[in-house]
Amino acid sequence: MRREELEELIRPLLDEGGDELVQCSVARGSRIQNIRVTLDHDNGLPVEACAKFSRTLANVLDANPSLRNSYSLEVSSPGMNRPISEERHFRRFVGERVELDWRDPGGGIRHLEGAIGLWETDGFWLEPMAPDAGRRGGSPRGKQKKSKRGVTVPTAGLTGDRGSDLAAPSTARRFVRLSDIESAHVHMDPWRRRGVASGPDLARTEADEPQPTS
Repeated sequence: MRREELEELIRPLLDEGGDELVQCSVARGSRIQNIRVTLDHDNGLPVEACAKFSRTLANVLDANPSLRNSYSLEVSSPGMNRPISEERHFRRFVGERVELDWRDPGGGIRHLEGAIGLWETDGFWLEPMAPDAGRRGGSPRGKQKKSKRGVTVPTAGLTGDRGSDLAAPSTARRFVRLSDIESAHVHMDPWRRRGVASGPDLARTEADEPQPTS
């Protein structure tokens, strides 16, 4: 099964209450296919919801003769490193720390980090990190110093414009258009969200592996 085929199976099963498919993958092993699905919801996704969706999807997969008894299925919520790509994601996660790969005007790709600020028309303000966060915004890929400390969003004393400087220091804010983002991940503690658990083993269904024949 290809990932695109898996997505086509999943989307009609999503709860109308707002469940979202974050990502899915299919990895072919020596004897079975390993299927992983990551779901989310604006209010968080509890373990019970992952388990329920796992059972529903397993029933659909079992109806395919080529998959029956030849796959493992894992359904989870995103965890601490959640991919984001749509306007609603950036609106939802205002104030959270984000890392993104950004296409600069010269055609290169730069690695940026900061806090998600307010959305405006076609993009959002990438706010500077806290002074003690030990990060430098706008540094080239591969030269970013990592830190596990927290991030705050300044609410005053900021300057900047939508034509941001490529070498902007950590004290400057930058306007980032959604169309210029190659990829983005928001970093947050999933345990802050009531009823949410995370990790690859929230809900797992392992189909019986086919027995070798002699």
